[in-house]
Amino acid sequence: MELDDFPRLADFLVRCLDEEALGGLKLRRNQAGTKFIAPWRGEEPLFGPNAAEIVVSAHGDAEAGFFRRAHRLHYGYPLYLHQDGHVSPLFFIRIDVQKSKHAYSRVLHPVLKSLGVNRLLLKRTGLSFGEIDMLTMELEGDFGAFDARLKAAAKALDIPDDLLDDATVSPLLERTAGGIWARTPILFISDISGARYRLRYELSQFVSKAEYLQPEIPDTALGNVLDPDSEQTPSPGQRHRRFEVSPLNEQQACAVDHALSEPLTVITGPPGTGKSQVVVNILANCIASGESVLLASNNNKPLDEVCQRLADIMDGIGDFTFRLGNKTVLQKTRDGISGKLGHLLAFEGTPLAPDLWQQLETLAGERDGKQRELDALRDAQAAIESALKKQNQTASA
Repeated sequence: MELDDFPRLADFLVRCLDEEALGGLKLRRNQAGTKFIAPWRGEEPLFGPNAAEIVVSAHGDAEAGFFRRAHRLHYGYPLYLHQDGHVSPLFFIRIDVQKSKHAYSRVLHPVLKSLGVNRLLLKRTGLSFGEIDMLTMELEGDFGAFDARLKAAAKALDIPDDLLDDATVSPLLERTAGGIWARTPILFISDISGARYRLRYELSQFVSKAEYLQPEIPDTALGNVLDPDSEQTPSPGQRHRRFEVSPLNEQQACAVDHALSEPLTVITGPPGTGKSQVVVNILANCIASGESVLLASNNNKPLDEVCQRLADIMDGIGDFTFRLGNKTVLQKTRDGISGKLGHLLAFEGTPLAPDLWQQLETLAGERDGKQRELDALRDAQAAIESALKKQNQTASA
C-alpha cells in the first residue's frame, strides 16, 4: 500500500465502525432495567458539569441487579424517544464502574474525555453522508462547554429550547407517542467497546488532519506497516547482547531479539504463553541501555502484571516505572515514587546514587558472564541434538 492511500483507508474504516456501532445505540423501551436504566434525579450530572466522576445510587432491586450484570457501560444524554418504541442517546461516553463504600452505590469515571455522537440520530435529518461526517466531526470537536456542543446539535436536530435552557432531569416516560426529546440521562449496555471507540476517534482525527499528519507517517510504526522497505524507517539504537531477567524459551527469546533489533514487532499468542514475560524482558533490556519506554494497553490487567513483575525484579526501590491512569492510580504512583526518591538519600543527605551505580556495574558484569555461560550451554545443546539427529538418520539408512 502507498502512504498516500492511508487517509482513504482510514476514512473507510471509520464508516465501517460507524455502521457496526449503530445497532447498539437504539434500545427498546421495554428493555429498561435490563439493557439500560435512568437512575438520576435533579440536574444532569456528568456532561454539563464536566465532572471527573459521579456517584449513582441504585433505586430498588432492579437497578441493583443491573449493576451486577452490567458490562461495557455507557452514559448517554439527552434521550430521543422514537415513534417505534425505541430510545437513543445523542451523546455518549464509555464509563468505568467501581464499587462504592455503600452497597447500593457505584462510582462512575469517564474512560475518555471525548464524547461520541449517535450518527443514527443524525441520519434522521436527511443530510448526505458527507454532511453527516462534517456534522459529526464538528460535534465531536472541542467546544469547551457541553452547553455549546448541545446548542450546535440543536440547530441540525430540531431540539426544543426548553431542553437547552433547563438541565433538570426528566424521569423516563412510561408511555409516549414518540418522536420527542427528553432530558433523561441513561446508563446503557452496548457492544461499543472502549477500544473500538478510541480507534474510531483516532482514525477520524487522522482523516480530518491528514494534510498535517501524513508527512509524519514514515517516522512511525504505521510507516513501517505501510512501507516496510522504506529507507526512512527508524532503526533501534545499538544495544548490548540480550540478557534475561526471567527465563525464556526459544520462541520467547527469538521474540525479544526481534523486538530489540527491528523497528516493528508483532507478538501474538493465547493466554498463558508468556507474552508478559517477553514484554518484561524487552523493557529490562531497553532500560539497561538507557532508553525510556512507553508501554500502552487498552486493558489494565497486563499493565498491572508487567509493573508488578518489574517491581519484583528491581526489588521495589530500583523500580522507577510510572503507572498512569485514573486519580487513584496516579496518587499511588506519586506516593511510590516519593518513597523511592527518599531512599536515595542517606541519613544526613549523603547521596547513595554512586554506590547504586557501582552495584549496578558489578551486577551487569556478573550478568554478562552468566549470559555467556548460558549461550555456551545452548550451543552445546544444539550440537548434541544435531549429532543425535545425524546418528538416527544413519541408523535408519
